[in-house]
Amino acid sequence: MVFYSEHSCDVCAEAELELQSTGINYRKYFVTASSHPGCILLWRNGESTAVPRSTIPYVPALFDKKKNFLVCGLEGIINYLGKIND
Repeated sequence: MVFYSEHSCDVCAEAELELQSTGINYRKYFVTASSHPGCILLWRNGESTAVPRSTIPYVPALFDKKKNFLVCGLEGIINYLGKIND
């Protein structure tokens, strides 16, 4: 799993706590604005990658690599985690 967050985002922090409570392993990326129109930056370990804004419409977001499925928003993440832990 890949978790996308923003710094100083209370909703993102709450979503990450939900994710941590499941015990699922995940990688975390921070999302920031980009100087390139229509792009955002994904940050991990001090390095960034520019991607189209449509890749991660909003945060928090969780990407299930095995299912190639992206879910955005706190409620969506909580519901998705509940389904995969049933």
